[in-house]
Amino acid sequence: MYLLALVGVVDSTLKMLIQVDSKVVVAFSTTVQMNFILFMLFSINTLSNGAFLIALVNHMITASILFFITDLVLVRVNSREFFFLSGFYGFLPILSFFILLSLINQVNFPGFLGFLLDISFLYGSFTFSPLVNFLLFFFLFVIEHLYIFFFFLKICFGVTNKYNFIFLRDLSFLEIGLSFYLLGISILWGLYPLNFFLFFIL
Repeated sequence: MYLLALVGVVDSTLKMLIQVDSKVVVAFSTTVQMNFILFMLFSINTLSNGAFLIALVNHMITASILFFITDLVLVRVNSREFFFLSGFYGFLPILSFFILLSLINQVNFPGFLGFLLDISFLYGSFTFSPLVNFLLFFFLFVIEHLYIFFFFLKICFGVTNKYNFIFLRDLSFLEIGLSFYLLGISILWGLYPLNFFLFFIL
């Protein structure tokens, strides 16, 4: 199971790179995270229970945010094809702003819950073999993060003339509230990790 989890990280990352459906890309991205969580589960002797708990909750939040974004895009342009999604910044500025905040969360920027996960993993990964360290770091923290970053930046800032004569409705107040609620959870628990553990212990 330990090796299957490691292979799952590599396999899901490589499959993510050849997808054109935005929801499938997000699905493979979350699959990479799930395999990483499985890897941590079978490595619990070197990684703390706290890091495993952070990984579970971080996956729940980031997966919710990414799938929420793809649904927001699908509702507005009726397409999930990557090559047709581009240049939203000029037409949907609020949605584009939320996508950028979500990307910051996705790459585990300091202050977000995922940053605690990165620190916990790097602290415990030194007990693994150098090859395992390289594979996990390269495929999970480099390839997967960078591709998701490129994927959504292209949607926001890519060049397109497709929507010049189409009225696109930006985020409603309810969608804005839900967006910042999801991001707020990651920021709140990232800034106050002690409260995070007390919440689950109590």
